[in-house]
Amino acid sequence: MAGSETYVPPGGRAMKRSIGVQAVTGKRASPRRGSRIRVWTALVLLFAFAFISNGQLLRRALRQGLPRPGTDEISRLDQRFAAVRPYASARGVIGLVVEPGSERAKSGQSFFMAQYALAPLVVVQRTDCEWVVVDGNDDGSAPAWDGRGDFVLVAGKSNDVKLFRRVSK
Repeated sequence: MAGSETYVPPGGRAMKRSIGVQAVTGKRASPRRGSRIRVWTALVLLFAFAFISNGQLLRRALRQGLPRPGTDEISRLDQRFAAVRPYASARGVIGLVVEPGSERAKSGQSFFMAQYALAPLVVVQRTDCEWVVVDGNDDGSAPAWDGRGDFVLVAGKSNDVKLFRRVSK
C-alpha cells in the first residue's frame, strides 16, 4: 500500500510527497494486468488479419494462375526492341519516330515504352540524331519521314521496330 510523507526542502515550505509501493512494501510494482491483456489482444488481432489477408491473396493467385514467362507487357516490350538493342550504342541520344496510324501512335505510349526498353540511351522525338528508331513501320518500306534518303535500315526487318542510321553524304 502506498502512503505519503511530508517533505520540507531547504529554505522552503512543507510539501506532501507520495511514497510508491516499492518504498512501503519492498516489492516492485507489477504492470497493470489490463495492459498485458490489451497487448496480447492487439497482437492476436494483428496476426489474424495478416493471416486472413495473405490467405485471400493466395486464393486469388491460385484461381487466376501464375503468368507464364514472356507473356507480360514488359517481356513483350523487350522482345520488340531486341533487334534494335545490339546495334545501338551503350550511351548517347537516339531519335524516335512513331509512324502515324499505328496502334501505339494512337495510345501515345510509344515514347515512354522506347525510353524504358532502350535505357540508358536518351530517347528524343526527333530525326536529327545519328540513330533513329521507327515504331510502327510494319511493311519494311522506306520511312515516310525520310524524304531526302539520309537514312539506311540497319536492323528490325522482321519486327515492327526498326533502327535506321544516318548515312554521311
